[in-house]
Amino acid sequence: MQNKIKMKPISPNEVKQKRIESIPDFVIEAANNLIAKKWNGFSSTFKLNELVKESLKIGGDEVSREDLFDNHSFDIEPIFEKAGWKVNFDKPGYNESYDSFFEFTPKKKNNE
Repeated sequence: MQNKIKMKPISPNEVKQKRIESIPDFVIEAANNLIAKKWNGFSSTFKLNELVKESLKIGGDEVSREDLFDNHSFDIEPIFEKAGWKVNFDKPGYNESYDSFFEFTPKKKNNE
């Protein structure tokens, strides 16, 4: 007896889209707030910990830091890149110690 597969496997593009859709609105709002607050006329840079604190402040008692990290809620780069930003996320490598941070710069219209 042959088993017919009714559920189709997810494609890489669908995974990307599902990941984007799973990021809570309050995390995007928190990032927007920090981008505006830290804007120097050319770019905006802020630490991951600042984004976590701002997200928890906006999200309220409904969320925990652990849940946000477990659900990859701070993987915001694709959302903001789609909106016209070049996003650099930098975290310490082996034997380095500094705070992870995001840097947002507007994409150049013709080059990127």
